[in-house]
Amino acid sequence: MTPASAAAERPEAPLFSDGLGDRIVAVDAATGDLLQILRVRPQLLAVPSFEFALRERAARLANFRHAYYARVRRIDRHPSGLAIVSDHVEGVRLSDMLRVSEERGLRLDLNAALCLLRQLVPSVALLHENARDVAHGLIAPERLIVTPRARLVVVEHVLGSAVEQLQFNRERLWQDLRVALPSSVGAARFAHRAIPRAPGRPAAKSSPFPNRCTTGSPARCSSR
Repeated sequence: MTPASAAAERPEAPLFSDGLGDRIVAVDAATGDLLQILRVRPQLLAVPSFEFALRERAARLANFRHAYYARVRRIDRHPSGLAIVSDHVEGVRLSDMLRVSEERGLRLDLNAALCLLRQLVPSVALLHENARDVAHGLIAPERLIVTPRARLVVVEHVLGSAVEQLQFNRERLWQDLRVALPSSVGAARFAHRAIPRAPGRPAAKSSPFPNRCTTGSPARCSSR
């Protein structure tokens, strides 16, 4: 039995949790499809513009489909707040892979890291080709899934502009969401400048902020 099928039989058992909330797996009653539901932490909803920005971005990307991205089906209300309902992707979150490698004293193979990066860069470029001002900087190992066939899938890609509304400082973005921002950006804006943590550099929950992060001009990705 896979972790996903086990979680589907126990729908309240979180599959993964972080500063954004808890993920559970459920079965679509109409189609039988596996869904992954992110129950957003109620504290994040204390900022009214968070929900507005989330719903706006989800609606704007409603017709966006690609194998690089887990489809976001809808934004739902549930008794304790808000939920993002997406297609479930079978695989392992990159953050879990990095954590296990750190615990066991293993190093991620360079070729494996390059394989993932070669998929991540064009996936980000593809999203910007679809909607050029869409924020993508919330991408981090916690929101990247590696499938059994080593395919990289970005999940929860509609959250960037919503998290901007929280106005977290750099340290809190790192501690809660594992997003690293260079000091030169000022207020956190996720259009181009957030820096996903590099594969092969695992960070524990208590890891200090990577103060050496710097940037020049905003990163630009090309599909060519």
